[in-house]
Amino acid sequence: MEDLLKNKSDEELIKGVANKDESAFEILAEKYKYSVLNIIYRYTGNRTEAEDISQDIFVKIWHSADSFKHKSKVSTWIYRIVVNYCLNFKNKNKINANIQSLDELSEKGEIITNSSKEHKSYESQETDKIVRESVNKLPERYRMVLVLSRFENKSYQEISEIMNLSVPAVESLIFRAKANLKKALSPYFNKKTGI
Repeated sequence: MEDLLKNKSDEELIKGVANKDESAFEILAEKYKYSVLNIIYRYTGNRTEAEDISQDIFVKIWHSADSFKHKSKVSTWIYRIVVNYCLNFKNKNKINANIQSLDELSEKGEIITNSSKEHKSYESQETDKIVRESVNKLPERYRMVLVLSRFENKSYQEISEIMNLSVPAVESLIFRAKANLKKALSPYFNKKTGI
């Protein structure tokens, strides 16, 4: 039975989950577990916290699958749950997020990537640290659009669907996030280049 389910579309799987089919849920969870965990981890910077939140997300998916309206892709619906949970969790708990670079996460073995990176120079590591700290100081919605666009390679259209915003609103958030980053980083880069 489980082999038959592996060939099912996400829409068919979510219908099974809505009918409390545990095999359908296991396959759907297996398919999305790394994406969900990576988004949460990139947003929170805390592996334990990300794993706990990820479990909460999948419990929510199990309990709310019957509320899926089939107006978007299942993946969009799942990512929307992740984003809303992260934003609400951070607002509720007032914990500072700590976004880490993909290279750093990969080197620690805490994220699944398809490429291996060479060791970075000290200067490059310092630059990454400064960028990370600047990103961490951004407002939460700015951080989330950067996680989705830069780390998850989501298009503006996909981000708009996930975050329930218009495409122009997403463009504006990304523009403002980049402007804030540029302003925060300009003293470092001006000092480094002598400008």
